[in-house]
Formats: sequence, C-alpha cells, structure tokens
Amino acid sequence: MIRVRASGDTMLLVEFEQRIDPLINDRVIQLAGRLTDRLRGVVRDVVPAYCAIGVHFDPLLTDLAALERVIGEEAHAIADADPRDSASIVEIPVRYGGDNGPDL
Repeated sequence: MIRVRASGDTMLLVEFEQRIDPLINDRVIQLAGRLTDRLRGVVRDVVPAYCAIGVHFDPLLTDLAALERVIGEEAHAIADADPRDSASIVEIPVRYGGDNGPDL
C-alpha cells in the first residue's frame, strides 16, 4: 500500500500509489492526521501532498527505526478502516430572495 523512503537526511517520504484517485488522497489525509497526532513533539512537521506525505524530523533526536515502525502501524490502521467512515455528505441549503434577502 505505501512505500517509505529517505528524502535527504531529514525527511521520510511516505508514498502511496502514484495516480489521481480521491480514495488515495483520503488515505493520505487520514494518515497525515494520525501521524501528526501520534508524533507531536517527535517530528518537526508532517506535510501531506496528493498521494504522498513528507515527515520532517531531526536526525539527531529521532530514532529512525521507531519512526518507520510508527508510520507502518498507522498506515496499517487506516488500511483496515472502511473508507466510508471518514466521508460524510454535508448539505448546505441555499436560499435567495424574499425573506432571505436579495439575490446578489
């Protein structure tokens, strides 16, 4: 499902399948959120893109093997989740004119 590789000496790149797919992007967003919560104070930044995540860390303060293990655990957790659980439809009513004011 994912590939984790070094991108320089201070970032891990977490790559999903390289194609445009809303499901892949949803999983990127989910994983980035989980990593941000779990690694707060351990990494410098978690930066999601469309189908990848950059995890910026301090190599002098971070155990790289433990960081890769956490990424794998969190990726496994979202792989087991139903993608419909994270999506919901929000309906926003739109009203123009009359008691609702003028149509601009």
